[in-house]
Amino acid sequence: MKTLIVYGSKHGCTEKCVGILKEKMSGEAVAVNLEKEQSPDLEGFSAVVIGSPVYAGQIKKPVAAFIQSQLDALQQKRVGLFLVGGNLEQMETQMNTAFPESLRKHALATEHFGYAYDFKKLNFFERKIIQVIGKVNNNQENIETGNIEKMADAIR
Repeated sequence: MKTLIVYGSKHGCTEKCVGILKEKMSGEAVAVNLEKEQSPDLEGFSAVVIGSPVYAGQIKKPVAAFIQSQLDALQQKRVGLFLVGGNLEQMETQMNTAFPESLRKHALATEHFGYAYDFKKLNFFERKIIQVIGKVNNNQENIETGNIEKMADAIR
């Protein structure tokens, strides 16, 4: 089975999660960061995993555009959806906002992969938002490897 993992990553946490997922997948897995690469052709892939960090309640624009442009084709594939973000209380709401209902219902798995805050990688505005809203003042990492494993299991 050949799996495509498409995602957006700004500060590297989502990319790290994708690396873990890719290792746990069986068969060939191709990862494409839509922030840096063109949207791939879905032909030849039997499964597609789509993920993004959440910033101010929104997923990355290239990921949203990919979903919009490929929605019909995605519903013919094995699909997994994931988010990365620290606002755990809002994760279900954010999942509902991030992905169309028809795609969520079609998905084999919807997971939260955790979060990481590396203050050296954040700009002033991002640091302030995390400090005020998230009440976080230092580097933190909480990658949910169990949820990543669940995604890999569901897609296999």
